[in-house]
Amino acid sequence: ATGPAGPPSIQNYPASLDEAQVVGGTGSTATGTATFSVVGPTLLFSVDVTGISDVTAIHIHGPAAVGVGGSVIQSLCGNTADDAPACKTGAAFTGVVAAGAATRPRISLDSLVVLMGNGNSYVNIHTAGFGGGEIRGQVSLMP
Repeated sequence: ATGPAGPPSIQNYPASLDEAQVVGGTGSTATGTATFSVVGPTLLFSVDVTGISDVTAIHIHGPAAVGVGGSVIQSLCGNTADDAPACKTGAAFTGVVAAGAATRPRISLDSLVVLMGNGNSYVNIHTAGFGGGEIRGQVSLMP
């Protein structure tokens, strides 16, 4: 017989966002934080921004090191082509991405977790004024 299962393993991946991390910069004074938590086959996310009121999309991009642009690999909001929900008005965005769920990642959740853990992905906040991204933050595994 086996005993009760322990609590699920949780891995946390934070990012601090600003305009200086955007390739070429934007001059924006906006800032933000993002936290991604992997719990089993699920990615929970929380993104908080200040100084922005017109978020049009939030994506995870990669593979890309610091200072390098990358392709969208996971839509968190704003990409109807990826079945992502619309970005709501406000400064806080939360959600869940489950492996095999309706929101289609462009890579597997396992591959995304590897990129986040290696520091080879970033979260990008797109706005009406900065379609290519107003602020960005490299994602890494929390020690």
